Amino acid sequence: MDPSNEAAWQQLLNMALKREDIPEVIRICTKCKEVFPESPEYYFYLGIGYYMQEKYQESLDTYYAGLKIIPEENGVVILWGTTWESQP
Repeated sequence: MDPSNEAAWQQLLNMALKREDIPEVIRICTKCKEVFPESPEYYFYLGIGYYMQEKYQESLDTYYAGLKIIPEENGVVILWGTTWESQP
């Protein structure tokens, strides 16, 4: 597979999501963040992966990092989920 083929990466990610293979989702998204650093969707799915592993702070940090790369001038409103650890 050509590492710069984003469509192929997206297909791999979709298959991992359908199988609910969270470690694979995290692996794919981590790699895609390196190869396609301006694509916020990988931050979103990586945040979901961390959330599913109960890594709440990593999930939040990843969501915030993804929000920072969305250009303000594009006029798109994106709603991101918020995760937090419950406090006793």
